[in-house]
Amino acid sequence: VMDLDYALRIDTLAVITAHSTTEQKAAYEKLERSNCMSLMIMKSSISVAIQGAIPDSNDAKTYLAFVEEQFKGSSKAHASTLIMKMLKIRYDGTSGVREH
Repeated sequence: VMDLDYALRIDTLAVITAHSTTEQKAAYEKLERSNCMSLMIMKSSISVAIQGAIPDSNDAKTYLAFVEEQFKGSSKAHASTLIMKMLKIRYDGTSGVREH
């Protein structure tokens, strides 16, 4: 299993030092690999035009938070547009109700 979401599930580990155990080093390497792969997949899935609006980050969790923040406002604007369209639409009596 690749554990691509490992970097998103686990909090940042302590930096590796000369006194770190083998298990700590392995966990840190696993986290770094997962972080790198997650970032690569996220960035390749987003169009270049949208990537320019998202601040760059070397941490997968932080980058995902930036993406979420970028689209919070746009989803609110989209919802507002749909509500206004729904409020302004009126039945004119000439077309069928289904078209409305």
